[in-house]
Parts: sequence; C-alpha cells; structure tokens
Amino acid sequence: TKHHQAFDILTNLMLALEVDDIENAQKIHREFCKKLKFKPLQDFFSARFAIENTDFETSEKLFTQFNQNPHGKILLLKSKLKIAIKNQEDQKAIEIAKEILVLKKDSLKTAQELLKLYKKNGNWQSAKALIKDFGVDKFGDELQKLDLVILNTSLAQEALRNKKYLSAIKYSRKALANNEQFLPANQILIKAWIKLGFKFKAISIIKNLWKENPHIILAELYGAIYRKAPLKTRIHAIKKLAILNPNITAGNIAIALVAYRSGSFNVAKEFLNLAIVNEKTHSLYKLLAYTEKHLGNNDEFFKNIAIAKMLPKDSNYSCTNCGHNSSKWSATCEKCSSYDSIQWNN
Repeated sequence: TKHHQAFDILTNLMLALEVDDIENAQKIHREFCKKLKFKPLQDFFSARFAIENTDFETSEKLFTQFNQNPHGKILLLKSKLKIAIKNQEDQKAIEIAKEILVLKKDSLKTAQELLKLYKKNGNWQSAKALIKDFGVDKFGDELQKLDLVILNTSLAQEALRNKKYLSAIKYSRKALANNEQFLPANQILIKAWIKLGFKFKAISIIKNLWKENPHIILAELYGAIYRKAPLKTRIHAIKKLAILNPNITAGNIAIALVAYRSGSFNVAKEFLNLAIVNEKTHSLYKLLAYTEKHLGNNDEFFKNIAIAKMLPKDSNYSCTNCGHNSSKWSATCEKCSSYDSIQWNN
C-alpha cells in the first residue's frame, strides 16, 4: 500500500541520516513527501536538513511549531543558539545554552559551545564549574592543555585582584603544573608570595626563572622585593640576579630599571647606554631620556625622546592578532577580543 511504501522510504531516510549521508537523505525525503503528505513530519526533516546546511533561521522557523514538545523545544533552542553565536550575541547565546542544559543536562555539544563562549568572554568561574560538571576529558578540542593553563591563570589573576592570595597560589600552581614556564602564572605566584610575606619563596622562583629566561618583568618584581632596602643593597641585589644569566643586555636593562626606580640616575644612565648598544627600543630610549632629565641634561632629554618617537612602541605584552600593547596579561585581547593572543615581550 501507499502508506507501507511511505514507511519503507521513511526507514531508509532515517538510516541515511544516521550515517550522515545528507545528500541521499534529502533525495529520499523528496520521495517520501510524494508518498505521504504529513506536514509536521515533513517540516521536521526539512528543519534537520536546514541545520546540516547551517540555515539556522529556517530550522528555527520550522522547529517553532514543536515548541510545546520538550524535545522540540530543545531543537528550537539549539537553532536559536547557533543564530546568536553567528551574530556574535555572546550573552544571549550563553543564556540560551544554559537553558538547553536545564532541559537536557547531558547535552555535551551544548556544553562545548558554552565553554567556548565562557573562554571568549572571560567567565572563568563559570567555565570551571562547567568543566567540573562534565569532566575535563569530555571537552577534547575545546579544552586543550594550554586552555587549562589559561583558565587557571585567569582564576589566579582574579584571586590576586581580590586579595585572596592563597587561592591565587593554588590556581597559579595548577596552571604551572601544565606549563611550568608560563610567565603570567609565575608572575601571579611571585606576587602572591610577596603579599603573604614569604619573600624568600618569591626570590627563589625569580632566580630560577631568570636563569632560563631573563624576562625584564622578573627584574621589576625582584626590585620591588628590595624597595625598602638601602640604595646600595638594592643595586647589589639586582646585579647578583643579572649575572645568573649570560644575556648581558637583559642584565644591563634590569640593573638600569632598578637603579632608575631607586633614584640612582647615574647608575641607570650607565647601564642604559650599555644596553642600547645591543638593543634599540622605544622603551629604552624613553627611559634614558627621563634619566637625563632627572640629571638636569635637558638637551639629552629632548634628543632621546625624539629617537624614542621614531621607534615602534613596545610593552610587556602585545596581541599577536591586532598588535595592541598592554601593560598586563589577560586571556583575551581587550581591543580585538581574540583568545590566547596576548604574548610576553621582553
């Protein structure tokens, strides 16, 4: 009979969909529609094909009629979620994804979409809770090893900002368990130990990192530890740090920075001039200019400021996507919103 033939075709249609043979499924669907005129079923399959073709506006329109059915509502919300993501309406997308997870708590694909949104928008506590609910192993590509580093570093940064120093230490250590050289996490760890009064721990971390990679921000942190010490002690301490690494230029910059902040401008000038022989940057010439100004050498000030202006601006961090400079690390760029694009400069 006609109905039996229709159900045979329907079986073939569902089998084709099951193995993701969308092209044949659409052909079978057209044949099915000729045999059986049942609009809700036709609309359901049309909506499924619309999703496969990323035509989410059509799938939303077709799934609306199934809104009273709990499963139909989930399919409608999934179409709305895709539209919100496509339109970059992140907060709306987050609310829709959360609504889906209320209706279907084990919807892993929705959880994966939600994690991407949390990462993009810096919702680290929510990301942490989501990962805990589903398990790290469930996220695959959405949660690579580096993501764990960034997630925990962001949580550590948040804890440090809220003066929760033990939590900052806990999260920075979790980040460093996946990448022990990740400098933003080390920076937070050092600052937390300093705030808790364990300066010897901070000093030990800085020295070990400096031996491997003499980032200037480490010198700034090291100088901050000795900021209340006599001038001679501060200069002596930074010189001892500088010699731990054979990179003479980095050592000269480190000494110059601490000397400048200590008010020892002749020492700062001496080591800045040594550094500039090998490294000519905007920051170094600007620092040299203000060093000369403190020494009363106005002509030298204007000369070095002019040189600095001709060089590209540099900072501790910059975005590899848009080139934006920043004084602080963050998981996303404050200018272009790209994720994991903020890299340390030196």
